[in-house]
Amino acid sequence: MAEVLGHFKNRVEELRLVPSTGGVFELIDLDGGRTVFSKALEQRFPEEGELLRRLAQGDGGAGGGD
Repeated sequence: MAEVLGHFKNRVEELRLVPSTGGVFELIDLDGGRTVFSKALEQRFPEEGELLRRLAQGDGGAGGGD
């Protein structure tokens, strides 16, 4: 997440940390209305650089592969 904030520091308008259970981790682009990454769908944490690539590509969100 730090890489996303560092890269988009002048464009991030809001960052929400929502307490939950079950190890949920999701990155949602509220501007585009899409889920960029979902640990629940992918069954893993994102790899280094993956969140930035997905945001840059607009690849359709979680489950879309890399």
